[in-house]
Amino acid sequence: MALGTPLAALEIANPLPTRSSGRVARPISLPRARPARSSRLSLFRDPSEGDMQRYLITDRRRLFRAGETFDENVARQRLVALARFAAERGIDYVQLREKDLSTRRLTAMAVAMVAALAGSRTRLLVNDRFDAALAAGAHGVHLTTRSLSAAVVRRCVPKDFLIAVSTHNRAEIAEAEGFADFAACGPVFPSGDKPVLGLAAFAALARATSLPLFALGGVTDDNARLAVEAGAIGFAAIRAFAELFSLEQGASASGLPARAPG
Repeated sequence: MALGTPLAALEIANPLPTRSSGRVARPISLPRARPARSSRLSLFRDPSEGDMQRYLITDRRRLFRAGETFDENVARQRLVALARFAAERGIDYVQLREKDLSTRRLTAMAVAMVAALAGSRTRLLVNDRFDAALAAGAHGVHLTTRSLSAAVVRRCVPKDFLIAVSTHNRAEIAEAEGFADFAACGPVFPSGDKPVLGLAAFAALARATSLPLFALGGVTDDNARLAVEAGAIGFAAIRAFAELFSLEQGASASGLPARAPG
């Protein structure tokens, strides 16, 4: 590809070779659903759940408690601490999803989080901006439905660079097949005011694709394994991970053991 070629022009280039998405393996034997646990955050906390991958998505404003004044410097420190938390918990992926940050600040934040993850198995993806991800030495990018397509980005990044995509239907999944490594799909369960995809529809999408899917939206301890039985390789979440992080940080500061609300 010539360096001067506009990226948008690549959308109408010659057909692109597809690639295998085998780096994220789908479980061979799906487990039966377990009874509800006493702590609704135990699956988010427990790294021993080896058959269920976990995908933490950031929102720095959720790292501040009610009544606490938001401060960007503090937010930066907490995002770095969140990355360390993810590494310690054996969380598979972290998506830096801070859409309001400038490119420079986003890249600097990614650099700090990559450093915090050094030596761990946790991989950092940057939302939308593959240029910032590459500049920061992050492990990949998470593309939205408004981003460049996975096919275009795949041509611009190294072979081992991870590409994840947000999906809500069969057409969006099909567009990413052969180019993305995995997708977040949902909302599978009720979450906010967004239309719910539902477990049955998610299962149908999972059966129809070889692209590994994370269940996103309204995932709790009580329903996470239902999503895995439906074909998910694991779950993605924003609020639950932020809640657990804040809970454990507060307990650490007070010298008390962390205990999730149940």
